Amino acid sequence: EEEKKPYEEKAKELKAEYETEKAEYEKHPAVQKFKKAEKTIAKSGKPKSKPKAKKAVKKVAKAKKAPAKGRGGGGGGRGRGKKAAAAAADSDSDSDVMGSDSDSSSSDSDSD
Repeated sequence: EEEKKPYEEKAKELKAEYETEKAEYEKHPAVQKFKKAEKTIAKSGKPKSKPKAKKAVKKVAKAKKAPAKGRGGGGGGRGRGKKAAAAAADSDSDSDVMGSDSDSSSSDSDSD
């Protein structure tokens, strides 16, 4: 038990020092303002979403169907290169599902 005494005394000193620093910190006006705001948020709870959300969801759904422009061209992730992205952008018909070379109207992108 005598071995524990110096550690316990040191812990008491540090705890007292911590308490004084914490009290000094909480006196700061910015901290008080934050705590006040935190209390008002806790009382009111989460704000309810407005019923306009349904219309926004429809717009988002339409935007997802549109092909992505810019870098990558919406190629579908990592494994697809420029040729596959160009082929995907060019083929609008359902008959050319597997990307066969029968479509002669596409621009000759194979000659890179």
